[in-house]
Amino acid sequence: MKVDLWTILPQEIWINILGRLPAKSVFRCKFVCKSWGDMIEGVDFSESYIPKPCLCLAFGHEDTGYEVYDETCKPLFRFQLAQPAFTHKHSCVVIDSVDGLLFVWDMSRNYELIPCIVNPMTREYIRLSHLPIHRFIYGFGVSKLSGQYKILLGDRWKPRHVYTLGPEVLLRSIREEVKTCRLDGNGDAKFLNGNLHWLADYPDLVCCFDLETELLTTFSHPPRVHHGYRGRIYGGYGLFILEDLLCLCDISDDLHVVIWRMNNYGDANSWIKEYIFDQQPYISETGRPNILNYVLPLKVLENGDLLFTVNTDKRLFIYTKDADAVETYGLLQRSTFCSFSNIIIYRPTFRSLKSMGILNVGSSSFY
Repeated sequence: MKVDLWTILPQEIWINILGRLPAKSVFRCKFVCKSWGDMIEGVDFSESYIPKPCLCLAFGHEDTGYEVYDETCKPLFRFQLAQPAFTHKHSCVVIDSVDGLLFVWDMSRNYELIPCIVNPMTREYIRLSHLPIHRFIYGFGVSKLSGQYKILLGDRWKPRHVYTLGPEVLLRSIREEVKTCRLDGNGDAKFLNGNLHWLADYPDLVCCFDLETELLTTFSHPPRVHHGYRGRIYGGYGLFILEDLLCLCDISDDLHVVIWRMNNYGDANSWIKEYIFDQQPYISETGRPNILNYVLPLKVLENGDLLFTVNTDKRLFIYTKDADAVETYGLLQRSTFCSFSNIIIYRPTFRSLKSMGILNVGSSSFY
């Protein structure tokens, strides 16, 4: 007699079983039958499923699209957004990831930038071609109390617009009381604790934009260690999030890498030096990283070692504190059209864009 386990075991047991699988296996389980597909895309499973974080890498190639790696640098899966007609070139740029949703720039049709929100695990994405495109400040996050997902857009001088994801097009101009806070460099805003953060060079501060109140505050960052023209060219000064803490990387004139960590969020007196190491410009025989510009820390490993990459280099590196040494960890692809690292830590989820009431959701190809 054939036994149908689906009807015998309650749904919470199946959720517990499937929740122990890797993200790619869960994705395949969606297509076993309609019952499994509905369960995996349901609220109970999507909110309880907590897979391991991954490295999400985008690179510019019209036939490849986006690629997701596991922590051992082995590719998990690829996905690609449907391209508009008359596509000339295709570039994929990952900006940030929040709750398993990716904020990306999809560049196509004569290099036109199109911001998109993507969930590769549900194969859902939405193009936000109606948004005003600014060249500098842009970020993605979720407000702390209302739980609204928002995108911040701006130019070199200040944030200009906030877009709220939802059933309606909610695009608002930033309130007049937001003062000029010119962006230092060409970067994006980093999300942490319900706020988006970026570095300003006038005044010389860390800007903090609250996604709930849509108000801007500032606090001080550590003193810079590079000075003058050579420091600006061969050094780098970048803000990032590492293990849910606000961090800052600075490179001195003589190529000392200094990584600061803010121990108490918002307290400018709590910056401490977490990592300090020396490197020289790239020499192919030694395999040393080229840190002539920006270092992007990605993850602190269980033993305290630092996983990082640098712009324009296709490798991942590990800095070992005990040995005070840098070694190559793995080789990844790079975006042809981007000079920055274009890589983030991504944690897959089955949160559905359609369940958020978002309209005009497209379906990406997954392979």
